[in-house]
Amino acid sequence: MLTMLRGNLHMTDVVLDSPSDVYQITTILRASSISCGETGTCWVALQRSGTIPDSVGIQFEAQLKFSVVEVDAASGELLGDEDGFQEEYPLEDVELNIDDFIEMV
Repeated sequence: MLTMLRGNLHMTDVVLDSPSDVYQITTILRASSISCGETGTCWVALQRSGTIPDSVGIQFEAQLKFSVVEVDAASGELLGDEDGFQEEYPLEDVELNIDDFIEMV
């Protein structure tokens, strides 16, 4: 989660880069807008597209990408361009193991 204090975040999503083709991103649920002082959540759904040994984990580099729209924290009034400016924020790497998956029954 990320808390924004001086601007609103728009079209916020997490981008995952993997060194392998074993996983494919199937769905991204982005946070459309996160207001000053609030938290937001975005999700990335992955599907395993190949076979890997049960004991092997895969590590993804992760980045948070968003547009920042500057607003007055007290009034919420727009201070700059309504489209804002693009930003990227590096996140901790994400590691997936076989026990992170839901098995179809």
